Amino acid sequence: MANVIAIANQKGGVGKTTTAINLGGALAEQGYRVLCIDMDPQANLTVGLGINLGIVERSVADVLADSRATMAEIVIPTQTTGIDVAPATLQPGATVTVTVREVPPAPVTWRAALSPTRRPKSPG
Repeated sequence: MANVIAIANQKGGVGKTTTAINLGGALAEQGYRVLCIDMDPQANLTVGLGINLGIVERSVADVLADSRATMAEIVIPTQTTGIDVAPATLQPGATVTVTVREVPPAPVTWRAALSPTRRPKSPG
C-alpha cells in the first residue's frame, strides 16, 4: 500500500521545498520508493532534486491539462536511489494554477494520475 504525504501552504518561504527534499531523502534511506511531485511554477523541487530543467520535456501540468501525458511518462529518476520526481517546468502557461481550471476536481484527477505509479516499499 502506498502512502501520500502532501506538503502545502499558500505562503512562500516557509520551507515546503526543503521539507519535501529532506523527507523524501529520509524515506528513501529507509528503503521506501519516493515520488516527489513538483507543482511549483518555479520548479524549485525539480531543481533541488538535481534535475536540469533543460531536459524536462513534459511536466505535471501536462498530466493535469487535457491528459497530454500520463504520470508514468513524465517521471524522471533522480541521482538519489529510491527518489523519482514528477517535474514542473518554467515554460509560460504550463503552471498548475492555469491548468487547474481545465481539469476535473482535484481528488478525482490525482487518484487517476497516480494510480499507475503507486508501488509498495522496495524489498530489503
